[in-house]
Amino acid sequence: MFRSLFFKKPALIALLLCAGILPASAAILTITVGGASNTFSPSSATIFLGDTVRWQWAGGFHTSTSTSVPGGAATWNQSMTSAAGNFDYIPSVTGTYNYQCTPHAPVMVGTFTVSQPLPVSMEPLSAKINTEGRVQLSWKTLSETNNKQFAVQRSADGFSFKTIGTLATKAPGGFSHEPLHYSYTDKEILAARAFYRLQQTDNDGRQSYSNVCFIARKGAEDLVLHLHPNPTRDHVMVHLSGPIGEAASIQLLDLTGKLLEQFSLAKDNSDMPLFDLRKRAAGIYLIRYTDDRQTLTEKVTRSE
Repeated sequence: MFRSLFFKKPALIALLLCAGILPASAAILTITVGGASNTFSPSSATIFLGDTVRWQWAGGFHTSTSTSVPGGAATWNQSMTSAAGNFDYIPSVTGTYNYQCTPHAPVMVGTFTVSQPLPVSMEPLSAKINTEGRVQLSWKTLSETNNKQFAVQRSADGFSFKTIGTLATKAPGGFSHEPLHYSYTDKEILAARAFYRLQQTDNDGRQSYSNVCFIARKGAEDLVLHLHPNPTRDHVMVHLSGPIGEAASIQLLDLTGKLLEQFSLAKDNSDMPLFDLRKRAAGIYLIRYTDDRQTLTEKVTRSE
């Protein structure tokens, strides 16, 4: 089963999204505190025992204060200011941890789930379009334990996936402590955009899933902004495919142009903002991407 190695993109529980790479024994979940808005970013993530949660102050006066933790886990209440800097916490118990910024609760809250490390450690799934217009997927496992196979799955919306191919493990007997490289090319030519993930199966029948990769068919230097689900009643995720410019940010605005929420984006495209619309009134909102070269805007509908 899969272990993601770095947790920078916000994720719903059902989706582990593309991320950077850290050694499997020393993954760090970095949570940005404050800045342009009173938020924790990401506000939701999954990590593993032995990983570190790091709250990184970005602006304003805040706290990171636990509100509920699994039995036997340590609680915390840390002031987050420029003087305080970063705050690190290493969970010792599996389960769900909820926390808040006390001065800005209940708006500024966050959660992370801690799981046992899983038997397959791998780098994120990646995708590119080849010269024939087909999507070529590649991934690398760092170690495999009792692994049987990988099923390659495709989706048009990022939620409903179907299997399009299966690859047996390259690990002898399903066990390996050496890097192993895999690739798969979709037989269908990409018409517009698609989501891909891997379903991994152990020899004992247990299954888990990789990160989800989004890819769009445009020029190599074009950036594509995609929102899903849209319409939504709660959260909307922002997918960016293409090169990220300098000073990039993503914003949530109302139709008058009023800024409601904003995230800064890493140039390596390892961020994936998740906007929480549950407290917003039903209607149409704008999500705007800007960098030093361009501005892209898409509408999102908050349904009843």
